[in-house]
Amino acid sequence: MRDLQFMSVLMYRFMPKQLGIILAEYLSVVRPLEVFLSEKFKCKGAADLNEFMWADHKKGVWDGEFLSDLLQTYTSEHGMRGLGFQEYRQVATAFMEKHLKYKVDDSDNNVNAIFDVQAGHSSRTAGMEYARSTEDHRQVGREAMHKFFLVSMQWQDLLLVDELQLDEDGHVRSSGNNSMNLDVPSQSLHLRSASYRPDTSVGRSGISVINRGGEDGGTSLTLSAGALNALRGLYDDSQAQFKSEEQAEAVRLAMKRSGDILVILPTGGGKSVVFMAPAWIEKELTTVVIVPFVALIAEMENRCKELGLSCYIWRNSGTILGQRMAQVVLVSVENAVTPEFQQFLIRLEQAQKLARIAIDECHTVLTQRDFRPVMRRLTGTIRCVDVQLVLLTATLPVEMEGRLRAILGCEHMRVVRKRGERLELKYRVSTLSTEANERGDLDREVANILQSRLGKFGENDRAIVYCLKRKWAEELTEFLNGELGENVCGTYHADMELEDRQEIYKRWSEGDIICVVATSALGAGIDHSGVRLVIHHGHGRSMIDLCQEMGRAGRDGNAAECLTIFWPGIMEETDWIKEEDRVGVLKWIEGAGCRRRLIGEYLYGTGVDCLSLRKAELCDRCEEACGRIDDWRNVVGEIGGGRRTSGALLEARDVSEGSDLREMIKEIRGQCMVCFFAGRDGKHEFRRCRYFM
Repeated sequence: MRDLQFMSVLMYRFMPKQLGIILAEYLSVVRPLEVFLSEKFKCKGAADLNEFMWADHKKGVWDGEFLSDLLQTYTSEHGMRGLGFQEYRQVATAFMEKHLKYKVDDSDNNVNAIFDVQAGHSSRTAGMEYARSTEDHRQVGREAMHKFFLVSMQWQDLLLVDELQLDEDGHVRSSGNNSMNLDVPSQSLHLRSASYRPDTSVGRSGISVINRGGEDGGTSLTLSAGALNALRGLYDDSQAQFKSEEQAEAVRLAMKRSGDILVILPTGGGKSVVFMAPAWIEKELTTVVIVPFVALIAEMENRCKELGLSCYIWRNSGTILGQRMAQVVLVSVENAVTPEFQQFLIRLEQAQKLARIAIDECHTVLTQRDFRPVMRRLTGTIRCVDVQLVLLTATLPVEMEGRLRAILGCEHMRVVRKRGERLELKYRVSTLSTEANERGDLDREVANILQSRLGKFGENDRAIVYCLKRKWAEELTEFLNGELGENVCGTYHADMELEDRQEIYKRWSEGDIICVVATSALGAGIDHSGVRLVIHHGHGRSMIDLCQEMGRAGRDGNAAECLTIFWPGIMEETDWIKEEDRVGVLKWIEGAGCRRRLIGEYLYGTGVDCLSLRKAELCDRCEEACGRIDDWRNVVGEIGGGRRTSGALLEARDVSEGSDLREMIKEIRGQCMVCFFAGRDGKHEFRRCRYFM
């Protein structure tokens, strides 16, 4: 294998016979075929397959972070806690110390425990190295190699008990004869304790089912009443009601503080209330909220203070020292992973003042791991204390719940999900013609669209153009301002200083500029209600980014347009996008069927097309399928004048087709239908038709 300096090192491990046979067959039969096909079709990872064990034809070599994520996912799926490399090393060391490793007197610094030597280090420096270099290999004789074999056998006895057994599907199954009691406290492994989590049932879909079976009627009623009273107190309104049953359930579970919860509520569904309402009641406790976008922290602080919640922003270790404790502490991801903040959390927990940790827009833990490494360290923050974790988002596909569970170590997480159909959004795709051969053609099409739309905007209406690269956003802003003849656009991306980003966002919100050209840095949490147009320059980076960014439009409930301007040539300039991410977006762009249905299938597992929803804006596909859309709109105007929605259009179509059918019935009544439809004189009864005599 290779170490961090890309030097070859050796690991002395002996595998169980069955696993050894499987590996040998894979390396001698499957891998050569994979290498051949990858080279033939010029796949991205072809070169790595020849050299690395952990690689594939799509991604190439698997880095440590990717392997760690895989380990977390599979350990979580097979009844264990989600263990990455760091956690697994702690577990393995604890097992070895407690059950396997014999102690020796190494006071003379010359004697090494064979378990440590097998891993490439002395007992004194255990944990600092994990392999031996190729230079050390010649020092390993037959006697040492035999000892390594015996050590491996002891590990196999501990973990696999008897001979490895496989079920019919080839999965490892336990023989059930544990040879020793594995009593390793979770506290010694620095893992998140499950002591406060009740049992939950998990269905086949993988979604935890909220089960109130452990509550009596009085307890459930008291919690529900407490949640409603908290909402009314927060808004100082004795008549306030929850926006949905799901929002009420999420607040109830947060107030109970008995387990981790994942809350998926649609845009405008009141996610912030899930932690704000409990915080209003728990005046002596603190709720910590981790916000992934720095630009939104100040906005959330203002919202908390407007509702009467004491709130501070954590920026360094001295921010709130000497002041009374806040009900809500807001912190960026970058500050949350620091040792100072983790110590702050530990002190709060020890003083019994920490109520919960909430992560706003939690889907970013998954979507930003590749280009924002700090996201990978967030798990350490939430695991350093033993309190409820509340995960909030508007966009998380069902299929991604398992990975989020594994990465954050929330295997018993309860899920509250509300389906949200954005009826006011009109989804469209415009594909550039084959004559377009450069990105400049794409820029010109964006300019044409904006020029035709901006003149119709109201005072509060705004537009967003999303680009795949920061440089493209800057170039497009300059081009649009030149083409449109005035400074109507501004740029927003992560490389800009925080003050510059905040200034652009403020100018856009207040109407000094009408359109902002941005990367995905202008993402979740945008609170301007009058976004009438969202354009994707080329295509979205992934389906979850596409859904999240289109969701910025129409938050006031009025019709808004979400337009993707697709240029096939852009794929050659964005080879950094993961293949699995691009495939989903291309299916939405080029695949058949209603675009609204495809979004529903991605987010919820099932979708509904525009034509089946009353008062839904029609996507371009559904408009094409209707055929007589303009005629139906005219009928709608004559019948009732109101809003021309797809539901009304369908009613108009039914009226029109029904009238035609009644006239036809009148015309053919008493005639021979065979002759009538054949174009002959049908003024006779069918039973007297001479063609059937």
